[in-house]
Amino acid sequence: MKQKGVVRMLKKCSEQDRKRLTDYLYQNPVLNLFIIGDLYNYGFDSDIQDLYIDEDNQGIHGLVLRYRNSILVQSYEGRIYPEFVAELVERHRITHINGEASLVAKYDFTARENVLCYFSQCKELKNAPKMTAVESFGPEDAKEISEVFKSVFKNFPAKPDEIQESLAKKLDRVYGVRVDGKIVSIARSTAECPGLAMLVGVATLESFRNLGYARQTVAKLTSDLLTEGKEPCLFYENPVAARIYESLGYERVGQWRVVRL
Repeated sequence: MKQKGVVRMLKKCSEQDRKRLTDYLYQNPVLNLFIIGDLYNYGFDSDIQDLYIDEDNQGIHGLVLRYRNSILVQSYEGRIYPEFVAELVERHRITHINGEASLVAKYDFTARENVLCYFSQCKELKNAPKMTAVESFGPEDAKEISEVFKSVFKNFPAKPDEIQESLAKKLDRVYGVRVDGKIVSIARSTAECPGLAMLVGVATLESFRNLGYARQTVAKLTSDLLTEGKEPCLFYENPVAARIYESLGYERVGQWRVVRL
């Protein structure tokens, strides 16, 4: 990382920072959904995440979230922290950096892959198909769920035991379709918190595509989240996914960038 940013060590957050941090995040809750969801589900004492803020007597100017082996950066002012982030990358063997597209673009990473995604939100489900084939999967399905993800996403990071734990604790949920007893299409929600949820990992095995399974699965998960008062958000980068999501009522609200180191 070559370019200059704010050269300082950011403060690691604790429970006493929750109110100020939450107020900052809720200035744009959709953009900050990952952070809000992780804060809501894991707090400040979990081994899998750390939250750091750039704060002075004028308030919070930016933050960095370390969640497992990924980092999320945020600053409404466009501040960046290249030296601090570089230290976290080395310390935690970080593989992914992500955040709002224009902010992440200010960092100069040696990247294996740099993906620009659209960020969308759904406030009302439209054109819902029949969803009778869609079911909810549990912790006992974690291994098969992981295999579907890995077959579709070459850089899928989650391990079966991580999926199993998140489903057992009801931090995430996975919906999908089985054909002859085999899981062939799935969609996962994560970062669920009051009012919002994130859809991730929409995946269908190659030989079962173009049969409407992904559309049914996304529609069912979206419907259930909306019924619970949680507006779902998601990322996508390819035109096929765009047609599915937009036809169901998802509307673009921004751009997101994921850098794989």
